[in-house]
Amino acid sequence: MCLTRTAQPSKSSPPPPPPLRAFTITAPWTALVGHCEREHPKACQDLARLAPAQIVEMKQRLVASDGAVRAGGGTKVTRT
Repeated sequence: MCLTRTAQPSKSSPPPPPPLRAFTITAPWTALVGHCEREHPKACQDLARLAPAQIVEMKQRLVASDGAVRAGGGTKVTRT
C-alpha cells in the first residue's frame, strides 16, 4: 500500500485534482476496461449509449486532437 500526505485544503479552495494513473503500452485490455468502469462509471455509461456513428466521430476528434498535441498545439494530460 502506498500512502501520501497532503495539506488539508481550506473550504474556499478547490479540491486537488485526482492522481494520474499510468498504464504501460502492454497493459491488458481487462485492466484498462476495469479501471474505466471503476473510476469513470458515468463516462462508461454515456459511451455505451452512443450510436456507432457517434463513436466513430468521437474517435476521429481524439485522433485529430492527438495530432495537434504532437505537433506542438497543446499539452496532453490524462487525469483519472
